[in-house]
Parts: sequence; structure tokens; C-alpha cells
Amino acid sequence: MEALGDEDEISGYLEWLISLSEGCIDANSLDKLVDSFLYSTLYEENLAGYGELDEIILPNKTRLVYPRQLAPSVWANIVHVYCLDDYKLKEVAGSVDVYIDAGSFIGVSVLYAATLFPRARLVAIEPNPSAYKILEYNVRLNNLAERTRLVHAALSNHTGWAELIVPLNWVNASLRKYSRLSDEEIWARIRVKSLRIRDVIRSMKGARTVLKMDVEGAETDLVKNMDGLEEDELPYITIVEAHSGRSARIVLRLLRQKGYVCSVDELDTLSQWIVRCKLNV
Repeated sequence: MEALGDEDEISGYLEWLISLSEGCIDANSLDKLVDSFLYSTLYEENLAGYGELDEIILPNKTRLVYPRQLAPSVWANIVHVYCLDDYKLKEVAGSVDVYIDAGSFIGVSVLYAATLFPRARLVAIEPNPSAYKILEYNVRLNNLAERTRLVHAALSNHTGWAELIVPLNWVNASLRKYSRLSDEEIWARIRVKSLRIRDVIRSMKGARTVLKMDVEGAETDLVKNMDGLEEDELPYITIVEAHSGRSARIVLRLLRQKGYVCSVDELDTLSQWIVRCKLNV
């Protein structure tokens, strides 16, 4: 999520989040999110640090610890995953063996999948050290460690090492530099482990898999790297957050070529697209 601008924009965005959260997020957690949102607008320290942490109850009764200075991004993530169900995961609830969460951030999506798919193995992949520490904590906080494979690495087109570009707002850490990201906004360049995406998918050995991918601009590279997979190795459902219209079109074309039936929706206010594909079998 990009930085918020003037007071009118901040106020409008806060009202939008509240309107979508009422009836979805419990009142106490909603109050905490509002307080953290207002706190984040006054936060003067480096965004790349943890600052203060807080805890809320998510709509599925799981617990989420989050950094207060990143509240707008965290809250928007919760709204889109839980309240709006943008990934349409409810449509396949209960019929999944494996949920691969590529770009887990602090665990919002994987905690959602944990209750929707109670018998599924969970694979949470996150390269950003700041996010990974909180992700690991949230998985253990909700007693999910035994069924969750935590992977501190970036998915890539090769196995080895890669450079992760981390902005001050480290929600948007990526293997690719956004065209809109200035050098001054980059907090760090971190050497991280990388895994080839098709090797991770193959390790599931033909299980009925849902792959959710939110990799901040690197999605076209990863979808291209799925080319070596046989039809019976492909995830049953592949969900990709695309971070430009061009990226969405490329992802849509590539997945359709692999035999998927797809739909695409643009997310309001975020300049992002959700490409949802199901194998036509």
C-alpha cells in the first residue's frame, strides 16, 4: 500500500475501512485498529522498525499481532481477505489438502486458510525478516505450528540467493523495485534465500493445492517459472495479486495457457488486481 497523503485522503480512507469492517470485525478489535491507524499517521520513527505491537481478534477468532505503525496496510489486508473475501476462498472451503501462501507478510491470509481448510497443511512463505518474525509468532500464538511449514525465503526462478528490496513501508518488500519507488524510499537491500516456485509446488506431490501469491510485483516471473510443471502437478486453484494492469494481463494469459479457467477483478482504491484461476479438469 502506498503512503497516505493529506488529511482529507487519510480521513476518507479511514471511513472506508470502518464502513467495510462494521459487522465483520468485532467492536473491540475495530477500536484498536482505529487507534492504531491514527497512531500511524503521527509515527515519526523509521517505518522499518517494529515500533509498538498490538493484538486483535480476527473475524475467524484467530489472534493477530501486528505493528501499529503499519496499521493502514494491515487493516486493509484484513478487510480484503476476511470481510470482502477477495480470494473467494470460501468457495473451496474444506476441500483442500495444501494451502501455499506465497508472500505471507505477518500471517493474515494463512490464519484465514487455517480455519477454512481445517485438514489442510499450510505453507507460509515470507522473505522479509521483519515480517517473518511476526508471522512465526502469529502461527505459534494460534497453535498452528504442527500443521504449518514456515519458509523464510523468497520464491524466485532459481534456488540460491536473491536481493530483497525493502522500502520504509516494509509491507511492500519485493524482489523487484517498483517503478514508483524512489531511491530515498528504500530502507534496505537484503540478501535472502530463494526457492524455485515449481520445486515448492512439486514437493506437495500432487495434493489438492491452493496457491495464493502476493509477491509485490514479481508475480509474472513466478507464473512463468511454473512452466515446467505437469498438469497433475499444478495447483488446483491459483490466486495471484497483480500489481499493475499489465501484470494482470500477463498472468491471466499465462495461466489460461496452462489450462486454467480464470477471472480477474480490480480492487477498489489499491490499483491491484486479483486473478483467480481454477484448473479446467
